[in-house]
Amino acid sequence: MENSVAVSVTIGHLMMAQTDDDELPGFKEYIQSRNGMDFISSSMMLSAVDAKLRLEMGEEKMLSEILEPLRDRYNVIIIDTAPTLEALNINALAAADEVIITVNPQLLAMMGLQDFLKTVKKIRARVNDRLSVAGILLTMYDARTNLCKVITEPVRDTFEGQIRIFESRRVGLLFGAAY
Repeated sequence: MENSVAVSVTIGHLMMAQTDDDELPGFKEYIQSRNGMDFISSSMMLSAVDAKLRLEMGEEKMLSEILEPLRDRYNVIIIDTAPTLEALNINALAAADEVIITVNPQLLAMMGLQDFLKTVKKIRARVNDRLSVAGILLTMYDARTNLCKVITEPVRDTFEGQIRIFESRRVGLLFGAAY
């Protein structure tokens, strides 16, 4: 099986090449396959890319330009990002057709939800008019706790009928066994 650490071309390399106006390598040099799933590896280089993007003209379109030639090859392209609103995430939103907003049912995360939705609205208006919100997915949701219920009820009340709220289930995997 191929080790992603040994892969010489990651999404970080592709984005760095894009910022430097270098020609991108062929698909076979960066698309890996494992268990019937194709993916592009990530690396620590993304930290450098994030810093460099802030200095680039058209920075929010770098990832979109990399992924555009892949759109016809796949039914779905999933972009997994860290829960921040830095340059890499803005790039992901600029490249996406839909966003699933994952929210941990904690007070600060819930407060940030409104701000994130404003950011999505701005990106749709200024950069990517295809972008829509597919729904809100409450993560680490445990309906048995009162705190979780108290924090998530306002989300359901506020967005029901406007934004889909995915049904959350307490599902996990620990040492290969579901609990």
